[in-house]
Amino acid sequence: MALENKEPVEFFCGKGPYFSPDPDWGEHLYINNWQGICAHLAESNIEISILNDFFLRYLEGISILYEAADSLLMNLSAYYGLRRDKKVLQRGDILSEIGVLGREKVGELFRLLRREYAEKNKHRKVRSLNDWLEKIKSDGCIYDLEGL
Repeated sequence: MALENKEPVEFFCGKGPYFSPDPDWGEHLYINNWQGICAHLAESNIEISILNDFFLRYLEGISILYEAADSLLMNLSAYYGLRRDKKVLQRGDILSEIGVLGREKVGELFRLLRREYAEKNKHRKVRSLNDWLEKIKSDGCIYDLEGL
């Protein structure tokens, strides 16, 4: 639906019909959207380049704001976490396919996270940014996200 409706920001941010609430916390579960798009790509036999382009349009459509950076963190964590099990995601690496400008925006958003993550989450029991980055790396990300 999101691909056909050309709604990458809404999809990857979990807005409107793409919001998938966590039953315990009520926050958006990013991994559910990724599982859904993987199933759609596999069933429809759609080229992985369609997903890469869709993800790039998401990056182009978000602003350099903390909320966007946090959304990107959750999306990349879900993507790399699923990559081992979802053959459709093994056809390439999304960060390798989005081009220099896409990777530069990723870097800018992750540097923003580094500056603001601890302060924004000081009253919440959440993983540290370093723990998130280590998880993404251990799940197969070859990039230094803050250095892009």
